[in-house]
Amino acid sequence: MTHRLGYVALLLILLSANSLAATGLSARLDRDRISEGETVQLILEAPGQVAGRPDTAPLEKTFDVLGISSGSRIQIINGKTDARTTWTLTLSPKQPGKLTIPPLRIGNRESQELLLEVTDAPVADSTSGADILIESELSPQQPYVQGQVLYNLRLLHAVPIQSGTLSDPKPDNTLVQRLGEERNYSTLRHGRRYQVIERRYALFPQKSGTLKLAPPLFDGEVPDKRQPGRSPFGRLFGQDPFFNSSPLDNLITPTRRVRIRGTARELQIQPRPGNARGSHWLPARQLQLHGSWSPDANQAQVGEPITLELELQAEGLTAGQLPDLTPAAVAGFDLYPDQAQRHTDTGSTGVTGRLRQKIAFLPKQPGKLSLPAIQLHWWDTTADQPRLATLPGREVVVTGAAPQPIQTPAVPALDSPRTPQAPAVTTGQAIQPGITPLESGNRWLWLSTLLASGWLVTLLLWWRQSRRTRADRPATEPASPPRAGTARRRFQSACQNGDPVAAQRALLDWAAAHWPEDPPRGLEALARRLSDPAACAALEELNRALYRERTGWNGTSLATALQQLPKPSRGGDNRPRVLPPLYPRSSS
Repeated sequence: MTHRLGYVALLLILLSANSLAATGLSARLDRDRISEGETVQLILEAPGQVAGRPDTAPLEKTFDVLGISSGSRIQIINGKTDARTTWTLTLSPKQPGKLTIPPLRIGNRESQELLLEVTDAPVADSTSGADILIESELSPQQPYVQGQVLYNLRLLHAVPIQSGTLSDPKPDNTLVQRLGEERNYSTLRHGRRYQVIERRYALFPQKSGTLKLAPPLFDGEVPDKRQPGRSPFGRLFGQDPFFNSSPLDNLITPTRRVRIRGTARELQIQPRPGNARGSHWLPARQLQLHGSWSPDANQAQVGEPITLELELQAEGLTAGQLPDLTPAAVAGFDLYPDQAQRHTDTGSTGVTGRLRQKIAFLPKQPGKLSLPAIQLHWWDTTADQPRLATLPGREVVVTGAAPQPIQTPAVPALDSPRTPQAPAVTTGQAIQPGITPLESGNRWLWLSTLLASGWLVTLLLWWRQSRRTRADRPATEPASPPRAGTARRRFQSACQNGDPVAAQRALLDWAAAHWPEDPPRGLEALARRLSDPAACAALEELNRALYRERTGWNGTSLATALQQLPKPSRGGDNRPRVLPPLYPRSSS
């Protein structure tokens, strides 16, 4: 009987503990007033041993949840067991003001509502003495559209950073190019030593008007001075004097999450000035045009080429922004330009675009001919004035006879009757009996014509068969596409360098990684999946650049229009064709 009463008492204790565990969930903040950029800890506690995690969806509108940790403890006091479960949430407010922390649920438990006041963060200038500072610089303050803007971003920290990330600028309608690697050095601010991480960027705004740059954001972990270090022995054996004085305490330093925001920036982007001349808009700090002729002489022969080697260099412009320099037409010459070679250099002062191109001028008639001057209008952003870069022309005396067109002798029809002609006899010419010279020549002419016709027919049949074989051959499976991020960066770089072939290849690789189940097989198929008319027009321009000559390609519009690819759709692609087919079939 005594044992039964003991079992009943124990059962009642357990039931009371379970009922107490189901009563609720308490919540508290470690601080109820913080500054913008600081984090706060929300501690949830429930009686008993409780499994599960809190639902943080109600917090996501106002807070960033940086981390969640949980723990439990059991205490026995005067023979009574007290078990509790705690959850610690590290929160970073998204905005200043009086914010409400809504009730959170764990199973059937719900916490109470809390209030948190977030004040505006003080300006983290060089005199603030803060542990972490973010500084940024922009130059110039009023740039021109498509002109270069230098953006320097510095993270200064007086405390060690265990880990963290610093956001990159991502303004709308702007091409961003990183300049080199990060620079690390130390500096003094208000008598305090800081370690500096500096990044440099070149921004190319594509639209005039107000350009807004979001505040840079640092999210990381730093040592927590508010919590002393503890060795593992202290956590295992409690508050024992021996283990609390362990030398291992200093080896384990607790950390805390920090989020630091810099200052938002705005720029007024100026449009192209009204007095800017030329068909190309080239805002640059410096532009140089050089050229050399080969042969470097004032005389030439008909049919012998005169080669002009051009070199264009522009500070503050990418190679993709530099135009093709081939003249439209030159009287007395046929033009044969090579494909321009483009390269973009990066340095401390920004980007420098370089273009090299060779143009062969082939004289086709004798006389005194003029080779034209090469002129290029550009805008000096330092002096804010229009400039003209000129390569002088030259006069060339061309000798030799103009090439005569090849005349094919008329061949009489096979069915037409041939009237014998009396041979023209000259002195000393031997005449064989029964065969005239005209008949002998016609025999060789007919034989050569028949042989040439048979050779042409054979060549035509071979060409048609090889084309049919290529058309019927199944396409080989492409190699495994690269990651979307890598292909996208290659595409952006090719657009900036003005390389249409590399841009097409990288774009299709990007699309294959984006749509691995059904990758587009060409630009035409990719255009059908885009709903943006500007992107489709830029793709059509790329398509034309791949199959035309003597015309440069500027990839800035395509890179701006294709910042992201649309999300994959399960349905079929029924959008109309945007690009014309590369090989149109004639209707029969």
